[in-house]
Amino acid sequence: MRGTRTLAAMAMWALGGAAFGPGPQAAVAEPVLDLVTGLGDPMGVAVDTANLRIYWADEDWGTISRASLDGSGVEHVVGGLDDPFGIALDVPGGKMYWTEEGSESIRRANLDGSGVEYLVGGLDEPMGIALDPAGGKMYWTDEDWGTIHRANLDGSGWETVLGGLDDPIAIALDVPGGKMYWTEEGTESIRRANLDGSGMEYLVGGLDEPMGVALDLLDGKLYWTDEGSESVGRANLDGSGAETLVTGLDDPVGIAAGRVSDHPLSHTTPVTGIQVLSS
Repeated sequence: MRGTRTLAAMAMWALGGAAFGPGPQAAVAEPVLDLVTGLGDPMGVAVDTANLRIYWADEDWGTISRASLDGSGVEHVVGGLDDPFGIALDVPGGKMYWTEEGSESIRRANLDGSGVEYLVGGLDEPMGIALDPAGGKMYWTDEDWGTIHRANLDGSGWETVLGGLDDPIAIALDVPGGKMYWTEEGTESIRRANLDGSGMEYLVGGLDEPMGVALDLLDGKLYWTDEGSESVGRANLDGSGAETLVTGLDDPVGIAAGRVSDHPLSHTTPVTGIQVLSS
């Protein structure tokens, strides 16, 4: 249990105009906006830029919820879940997918919460999840097994693409670039590999407790949360230029990236991070 939680947003306009130094403290003007407060234990978060919504999994409440990007109109769309953690959206397909630690499974539903389906079972500790809708695949991490798996979007044909990892948590895909990125709590690092598991690389090391990871492919950036150092970091997709953007947070976990050029939060520049933080 990580205490009472808040959903917060970090906008690109706050990051782009800031002067970041080489030290651990980043000078960021107005970087965090509280969106939804009084939650239980929110973990994974995803953004639907087409419909201007955020979705999140609350492990304590056993729910999947959503709200507008400004935090209004909160809805609990799925309940009665057993420790949901990661969440990913297939907006064109009208589906959301999530990992469920308690039932050791992956499930999906329509974006309004109807039509819940059980896709993959018999896992150990499924954590992060990411989708390749065009390729018809989903990818997920299993922290206890130290593995990354993939399957068809209906749960069939699942396979292990990487093993021998040390507590992998979140996962994000660069499908055009043929890469998957993940945080690895045990090695205190961020790593990547080809989508078939080959060509594994260490990108960013020396972290404390890396949790969430998200990609901004247009700008060639990766973002992560570090629960141990209570911070949000950023680097180039190859791991170079790593910097700390925000410090002094309270157990940040999930992070997502999206571009919404006409939303008030973006100030004519895209929103690039939706994070889960403690209040």
